[in-house]
Amino acid sequence: MTQFGLILPNYDSPANTPAGLRAAAQAAEAAGFDSVWTTDHVLVPDVERAAPYKHLTEALMTLGYLAGRTERVRLGTSVIVLPMRNPVLLAKQVAALDYLSGGRVTLGVGVGWNATEYGFLNADFKRRGRRADEYIQAMRALWQSGEYAEFHGETVSFSGAVFNPKPVQPGGPPIWIGGVSDAALRRAATLGDGWQPSGGIEPEGIADAVSRLRQMAGQRRLTISARFRVDLSAGTEAAIARVRAYLSAGVAYPVVHLPHDSADDLAARIAQFGREVIPAVGDD
Repeated sequence: MTQFGLILPNYDSPANTPAGLRAAAQAAEAAGFDSVWTTDHVLVPDVERAAPYKHLTEALMTLGYLAGRTERVRLGTSVIVLPMRNPVLLAKQVAALDYLSGGRVTLGVGVGWNATEYGFLNADFKRRGRRADEYIQAMRALWQSGEYAEFHGETVSFSGAVFNPKPVQPGGPPIWIGGVSDAALRRAATLGDGWQPSGGIEPEGIADAVSRLRQMAGQRRLTISARFRVDLSAGTEAAIARVRAYLSAGVAYPVVHLPHDSADDLAARIAQFGREVIPAVGDD
């Protein structure tokens, strides 16, 4: 049966309030969604493309807030801009969230696009791909360590390090890779547990990327996901058709953004999606 994720309104949304975020996560849980997902940026410049991220509640803190207010839904990031963050600190934060939530975390990571934001955070934009690969390996070394953790990379190195508590999920939370470039697909194929490009890519583009990804991954099994917009105001049949188009393109785990006018409107649309769309496509 197809499982669904929901994009939470922790970005520039009228529902980005403590009550609105809580209501969205709890409505998703009640409606049969498998997971809820936050969006990540830290310090965006004043440019048009960054407009949705100018009022953004930090991704991991938001999930931490919601972990204690939900019981079942998985908690995902879609996606953390990994090379802008300290990987040891991020590994600790994600392990704590997994530990405190009872093993419900999926960590989506990507390399981002905004060189100015990288500069604000004193991070290396030009080498962000190499940093992402190394950081994924360093985090897993911490999550999977025995009594002492050890890792030696180009920019991250530690040995004799004590890292506790470990994540609840054996080996650590699954890591899903964002992006559709060849580099991103290779990263997913070799280092990821799943693949989830961000919004704006239509089914035709997804199908092409899925084909390339499967060739690169060979026998490695990956969860194929995608984040995309579903406007329920266009009608239930149109929403069902849109979801089915992504499923036909190779997506096994749809993660949907539901446009809304208010927190109450979002909660109503979540309930409608669970009532009218999930049952119609859940067995496709």
